Amino acid sequence: MGLNRVEIKYITKKLAVSPEIVEKLTEDETDENLLLGEVSVRGIKKDDCFKISPLNYIKLVIYRYSYDTGFEINEKKYIAQTVYNHYLPIKKIADYNLIVKDGGEKRGQIFLIVAGLFSDVIPLKILYPNYRKEIQAGFQEVKQLKELNQHTQEWEEILKEIKTKNWLNTLDDV
Repeated sequence: MGLNRVEIKYITKKLAVSPEIVEKLTEDETDENLLLGEVSVRGIKKDDCFKISPLNYIKLVIYRYSYDTGFEINEKKYIAQTVYNHYLPIKKIADYNLIVKDGGEKRGQIFLIVAGLFSDVIPLKILYPNYRKEIQAGFQEVKQLKELNQHTQEWEEILKEIKTKNWLNTLDDV
């Protein structure tokens, strides 16, 4: 579905399977994400971001750090997409007050990204003491992921760990 030839070759090498098997398994989006989850636990490197698309690199990192959480693959995929949508744009904003003007789901997404990946730069706890409630309120609007708003604190911690280990810094160069 969303993998190009280079990414299929990358997965083929990581899993030691034929390109035909990878192509067959990626016909279904759920299977593709499960396959990326398997790649993530087999060992990824920070320079892998130069071998695959930024979105799939972020998926690998998110899947790796949430591997043993028991969260559903669709929830992990949603968080990866959220990081993909907001990480670099937030990093480039000079006036951080602009990022919180939106409401609803987008506000919850932005607050989660800021809390997990920018807490060292943006004092979210001071600016918005109830930011976790904002995240949960935003994620309540995501009907297909019923348990997402119950996992916001865990996702915040996972993102902080990813930040601490500098997994997303290489995206600046992509």
